Amino acid sequence: MITPGYTSVWTLAKKAARQLGHPVLTSEHLFYACLRLHNQRYWDLARRLPVTAKSVWAHLKESPPFSEPSEDFGTVKLGVSAKAALDRAEIEAGNQDHPIMGTNGLMRALLEEKDGPVHSLLEAVQSTTCKSTHEDAN
Repeated sequence: MITPGYTSVWTLAKKAARQLGHPVLTSEHLFYACLRLHNQRYWDLARRLPVTAKSVWAHLKESPPFSEPSEDFGTVKLGVSAKAALDRAEIEAGNQDHPIMGTNGLMRALLEEKDGPVHSLLEAVQSTTCKSTHEDAN
């Protein structure tokens, strides 16, 4: 079963990629859509993240995602990073007693990314944050 929130994330991600003129929908578009859909202050999975929907949107706008292999998925080219995140979310849902594809599972899948746009973004932001904190301490 797919939740309405999961469907909304998919719709928001496709809209964002189109609006930005990006030829491929990546995990970063899905990440942006998850953050946009939820109020981070009340969402445990996102509350302590060093980014917001607004900052991810700005990053997507300033730095279009690197080209990544993709496949046609209906009316959108789905990048390997987005496909991998969706697959991880589906596997997680399948491992539950009541398999539900929701935004919590998708967000966990995005945060588990080992190599891809979301991982790179979070690593860069955390590196910048740690560097500025270290410089402020000196």
